[in-house]
Amino acid sequence: MVEQLPAYVIVMFVLAMVPGPDMMIIMKNTLALNRRAGRITLTGILAGHLFWIAISVVGLAVIIANSPAIFNTIKYLGAFYLIYIGIQSLRAGVLVPRQSIDHIDSLKETVSRKSLIQSFRQGFVANILNPKVLILYMTIIPQFVTGEGQTTLGYNQQILLLAAILLIVSIIWFMTVVELVNLLKRWMKSHVFQNWLSKGAGAVIIFFGVRTLLWG
Repeated sequence: MVEQLPAYVIVMFVLAMVPGPDMMIIMKNTLALNRRAGRITLTGILAGHLFWIAISVVGLAVIIANSPAIFNTIKYLGAFYLIYIGIQSLRAGVLVPRQSIDHIDSLKETVSRKSLIQSFRQGFVANILNPKVLILYMTIIPQFVTGEGQTTLGYNQQILLLAAILLIVSIIWFMTVVELVNLLKRWMKSHVFQNWLSKGAGAVIIFFGVRTLLWG
């Protein structure tokens, strides 16, 4: 498996960098609140990955993927949740509050505990209800497991290693996104621009929700 790791890391970075629901939710929460909210959202996404790692190791991922009823339930719930988040963003009007712009250099900018919990929940729920994440653990990651891991123990060890690399890649990329998006706040003082940005973010998230709904 060692010789395949460079290719695997590249594939994971490409997958992480492709715009998707996780990235849009992180961007939305970073803009609407602050870097801390963006990082908390990322923590929720990572918790979702840990959930799928556990599911994969105990073999439930195969059962879920092969059960149309369970798989479609996950898909539809995920789609409607994204649409719900998108509608919330559309209705928000101002995505970047004035006080958030005035304190963009402060990591301790005041954000309510409720908002942080909501950020975590959005990242977590969107991830565990994303059928493409299930497919990732079902098809892409197992392709990089070599023959030396044919025993259950060996297979799970390789899955855990590959999953750990995926988590590291996700942390590196999404933390970069959080910092870049936070810097963009300097140019977002226009109320009109904020209004259009909020609607644009909501529309994109709704798009991902509809695409998930129609996927497969």
